Amino acid sequence: MGDSDVVIRYALVYGSDNIWDTSLMIPMKPAAMRLAIGNQAFKQWIANPSKLVVQPSQIVFDPTNRCRYDCINLFTGLPTYPEDGDCADLTALLVHLVSESADTDKGITETLNFVLDWLAFPLQNPGAKMATALIFHGPQGTGKNLFFEAYARIFGEYAAVIGQAQLESRYNDWASRKLFLIGDEIVASNELTHHKNALKSYVTAETVQVETKFQPVRTEKNHANFVFLSNDNRPLALERDDRRHLVIYCPPKRVDDLYTKVRDSLDAGAVEAFYANLLQRDLSDFHAHTLPPMTKAKGELIELGLRPAERFAREWINKELELPLWPCSTGQLYKSFGRWCRVNGDRLPPNQANFSAAVTRYAHTRLSRKTTSPSPSELGAPIVLWLPSGTGPVEGVRWYDFARECVAAFEGPLSRFCVSSPGDQQ
Repeated sequence: MGDSDVVIRYALVYGSDNIWDTSLMIPMKPAAMRLAIGNQAFKQWIANPSKLVVQPSQIVFDPTNRCRYDCINLFTGLPTYPEDGDCADLTALLVHLVSESADTDKGITETLNFVLDWLAFPLQNPGAKMATALIFHGPQGTGKNLFFEAYARIFGEYAAVIGQAQLESRYNDWASRKLFLIGDEIVASNELTHHKNALKSYVTAETVQVETKFQPVRTEKNHANFVFLSNDNRPLALERDDRRHLVIYCPPKRVDDLYTKVRDSLDAGAVEAFYANLLQRDLSDFHAHTLPPMTKAKGELIELGLRPAERFAREWINKELELPLWPCSTGQLYKSFGRWCRVNGDRLPPNQANFSAAVTRYAHTRLSRKTTSPSPSELGAPIVLWLPSGTGPVEGVRWYDFARECVAAFEGPLSRFCVSSPGDQQ
């Protein structure tokens, strides 16, 4: 490597001893560069006043190629080119994966079109950060990885498959210079709050803090779009009002030769043909923030992700319990929740304060809490009521009198509810 090549290839980051290899687009320390090019060449580079020196802010990842001319752009272009060809088998595999996503043909078509638009948008708009992610889960061998790893070929080095080890690692350089990421068998349940929040940030945040071993933390624009694949019935915990994910539960494995056809087609130009088809899709009614359709798999995943207090509140509000949806005190409802936990095998229920907070968040406008107190001349303690929507005292009745009547009326159903199952009688 000549002196001029070294000057062009390596850039010193001002204010540090960090060096960027602008050919391989990787950071390195002086010792590593010395080993790579030799001690003499390194000394000449250090002493050369024409060597490239850049500010940290000049190192960018910009797939739009709109950065300033004096920046080091970590994006050098996709390695794949769209070409005319046959991608029918690859498309048929995607159709199979979404074929049970809805109960009607119209619903299935809507889901399929969303997935295709979601795949096409970042290709038609390089660098687009989707506000949503895809979750495909279900039985082993259905072709989930086969399809999405084929799609990932379009992005080359700007795509990667990550697992639980990468998510839990302190170092996240896997997130650098990425346009497409497949999360394979990643678990981020309600109990693993730090993992859940980390994933949420990767899916939606505009920037990512990249930490590489022996390198300073740096900020990079986040252009990565996510697909999560799993064989588990509960791959990720979703909140009840989730707007970030499209969830597909895949049908069983095909028993014909579709998978063999897909693999053969990948070596015959199917990826390039699929790329060309995606570039030709009409996306006039689609954008990066288009909300995904609600699938039955997503509803089931949200249900599985509910905490005990939320599941209890849902059943009470939906009148699925042998307990009337009447106004009652917070203590009465918590007592009924305790019985519900015993029956459902939840051995560590939250305390009453956390239970009430969870019910309030879940129920939103369908339940409210109101504190009522006796007049100064009366004996009695304040009563905190749970009020189902549309309930309250009639005109002329004091709130405190109404509360006392509600508590008295609820005692009978509560007593029956608490002894309605074998083993609940205390």
